[in-house]
Amino acid sequence: MFSSCAAAVIDASVFYFLHEFAVFRFIPISLEVSSNFGARVVSSIINYFLNSKMVFGDKMSKKTLLRYYILAIAVIVASSGLVKLSKGLLGIESSLLLTVIKVLIDTVLFFVTFRVQHKWVFNSKGKIEKKAK
Repeated sequence: MFSSCAAAVIDASVFYFLHEFAVFRFIPISLEVSSNFGARVVSSIINYFLNSKMVFGDKMSKKTLLRYYILAIAVIVASSGLVKLSKGLLGIESSLLLTVIKVLIDTVLFFVTFRVQHKWVFNSKGKIEKKAK
């Protein structure tokens, strides 16, 4: 739980900073998407190392790193799309309010990604675990 909370705080803080100060304004992608991507890159590096060491028992490998980033890309796409959609639908202009919306979206995504990390990313058997009947 500590690793997820630490990564979430880092992710939200970096997103707010990047969005508020329009750090990626020169990139021809929306500020919401580029800020979300930048924040996720930073937080995912920290989250991978913390999860692999503290949560899933020192299971760092090339395979888990590849799987982790396949999942991370899917989460970035989902989170960015939902943040951009929310901004458009709700007419949000404030970086702070948009960060709150991002945190809510990412909280929902957290429950999905935790299960996927447990069942697939850091699964030592290399296969998706299925419950025994």
